[in-house]
Amino acid sequence: MDVDVQIYLKRLRSFFENQKGDVERLMNTPRVDLDLLMEQIQLMATENYKELEDPTLTKNQILVAVNIVQNKTLKEDIDIDEFDLLPIQVINGFEIYLN
Repeated sequence: MDVDVQIYLKRLRSFFENQKGDVERLMNTPRVDLDLLMEQIQLMATENYKELEDPTLTKNQILVAVNIVQNKTLKEDIDIDEFDLLPIQVINGFEIYLN
C-alpha cells in the first residue's frame, strides 16, 4: 500500500475515533463497524490514488462505503431461508409472499 494512502487512512481513523457530533451519528448508523468501514475506505482510497494520485474520498464516496458495509453485514447476519416461508403481508385472510 502506498504511503499516501496509509497516512490518509490513519488520519481518517483518528478523525472518526476522536470527533463528536456528525461523525458520531455516522458511526452509529445501524450495522456499521469502524474496522469494516476502514477496510472499504482503504479499497476506495487505493483506487482513487491509482486514478487521481490522491487517496482522499469525497463525501459521496464515504456514504457509498457506509452503504456497502451495511449491505455486507446485513447479508452475513440474515439467513435468507428463514424468510422463504413467511408471508410479507396478510390482506383479508390472504397471505402475500415475495417470489
